[in-house]
Amino acid sequence: MQIFVGGHNSGVQLLKGTSISLENSLIEAGFIICESLEDADALVLIDMDIHLLKYAHKFSSGKLPIVFVRNEPIVVWPANYNSAAISLTSKLIDVGRNGGLYNSDIPYPQKWHQNLEFREVVSTRSENVVLINGNKLSFITGEMYSCRRECVFSLPNLDLYGTGWDISFTRKLLIFVAEYRLAIMNRMWPKLSHSRNWHRRPTNWQGAPASKLESLSKYKYALVIENSMDALTEKLFDALFARCIPVYVGPAVDKYDIPEFLVVQVEPNLSSIQEGIAIANAMDYEEWKIRVNTWLLQDAVSNKWSAENAYRTIANEVYTFIKNSVT
Repeated sequence: MQIFVGGHNSGVQLLKGTSISLENSLIEAGFIICESLEDADALVLIDMDIHLLKYAHKFSSGKLPIVFVRNEPIVVWPANYNSAAISLTSKLIDVGRNGGLYNSDIPYPQKWHQNLEFREVVSTRSENVVLINGNKLSFITGEMYSCRRECVFSLPNLDLYGTGWDISFTRKLLIFVAEYRLAIMNRMWPKLSHSRNWHRRPTNWQGAPASKLESLSKYKYALVIENSMDALTEKLFDALFARCIPVYVGPAVDKYDIPEFLVVQVEPNLSSIQEGIAIANAMDYEEWKIRVNTWLLQDAVSNKWSAENAYRTIANEVYTFIKNSVT
């Protein structure tokens, strides 16, 4: 069977320079990736491309099977939640949303085996809290970027790493206009309050890390704030791989079969986050590290979360659906 792979995130590799990607997993499942949509037996969209979707639906008179693999939450790529566009697809596969608004058994693919090879880079870890995130902006309800900025400018003993915190006022203004336009184009009323602290420069910024894992590993505690409360992505696992006790703002970890004793789960507000940091500070770090090491090394855990297996699960589900649709 021949498929055309498109979409906002088509062809994106989890690890640059490796073969780990959904597209390669689709090939391993038995598909031939063709370069022309007109030659395809089906279309696979990896995050929404409305123009491509409408074209495919029109030229095939609605007969072409279209599988939509949704990764990004609404605050990142609102087109993923356009109900009119989704109605034109044949099958929706959600990734990373166990127990959330959009329930799915498919976890967000993690750089598992590569990160398990991690070794300590410092002998003594800092007692400060580390936050590694780019300075992003969204005017869509549910975004957590403004929560990150509130923490950056309010929490003491917080060390910040990431991109976008030192860009010029002009560049920030361009991003502001682009994000405002993105919300309007997707028929969402922009929430201007989400831009609070957007134009400020933090004094606790340590630069953009060459290696996220190495920068995290210099600390005992990490503040982890998802893009939204809809999905659990790589951010929590980055902290776990680096052996940082995560103070976590995101969907409930127990819905993802992640032991609650490994994570300090907090609400998306400053007071709850401050309480969570106090709880993390009071924990026995060496005991916690033993427990997280034991959990990460379990075969059942890597079988569920590793990118290789997660992509394989998605690819097999796509293959089964399309095979049944075209035969």
